[in-house]
Amino acid sequence: MPIGHDAPVSEEAPPTARSHPPVDSAPPSLRDSAPPLHGIPKPPHVPGADDDRRLRRAEERAQRASARADEAQRQTRELEQAVAERDEQLARIRSQHDSLRALTDIRAQRLRELEAREGQHELALRRHEQDLADERARHRAEIDELKLTHEAALATLRQTLESRHQVELDQLREALAETRRLAASAPPAADDLRKIYGIGPKYERILKEAGIDSYAQIAAWGEEDLVAAAKLLKTTPARIVKAGWVASARELLGADEAPASEAAVEQDTDAPTEPEVTSRAAATEREAGLDAEPHDPDADAQGRG
Repeated sequence: MPIGHDAPVSEEAPPTARSHPPVDSAPPSLRDSAPPLHGIPKPPHVPGADDDRRLRRAEERAQRASARADEAQRQTRELEQAVAERDEQLARIRSQHDSLRALTDIRAQRLRELEAREGQHELALRRHEQDLADERARHRAEIDELKLTHEAALATLRQTLESRHQVELDQLREALAETRRLAASAPPAADDLRKIYGIGPKYERILKEAGIDSYAQIAAWGEEDLVAAAKLLKTTPARIVKAGWVASARELLGADEAPASEAAVEQDTDAPTEPEVTSRAAATEREAGLDAEPHDPDADAQGRG
């Protein structure tokens, strides 16, 4: 309990069991507290409830005083213990301080030694830099000499290669001209368009009369070519797309792409796909009045075959 704070006194606490002192042994202050009434002798004092309460309060105050004294002694012991611990910490700090001072002296001596060694290293570094500069100058002179030699050899080699390249280029040009002359003189062989599903003898004859006689030409068809071919054959572009003429022509060429002469068209990433061609061709048919699909005898013949 902290010193200076009294515990609350319970008025309802039962009285402690003790024997009342005799009337004659009561304190004089209690016996003589009542003044005499008009010369009538006062009656002898009898202890009552008020006396018990006063006595209990006095005992409680004594207990509180004793508790405060015990608390003061306890705090005194704690303070003495804290002072002893502080003294020990101070002793340890002083010991550490002495150790640090000794270590500082050792490191100061080490620092002086390192500074002296650093001076020696700086002197050696200057000498090394001078030697390196001399070596660099010698290397630069050797490099310049090698550059001159290399440039002379390179000029000679370039002249020799240019003369050889010109001779080989002239030979290649002559061979290419001869190849083109032979290719131009040989008539191109027409492909069998009936191998494409949906093209029969009639369609093949109409297409070849219009100058379409190879798989490469059909494989390179675009949207406008489909519309033109549909008008030529009196059919619809949708029927041509549905039959897969362009895909069949590419397969017959040996790869799923157009020939080298049409590579630029095939590599165009913006080229329309077959569904797009179909939708656009259908729109063109509606504008041209070709919505109705005419009868295709060649397709029927191939279906029956």
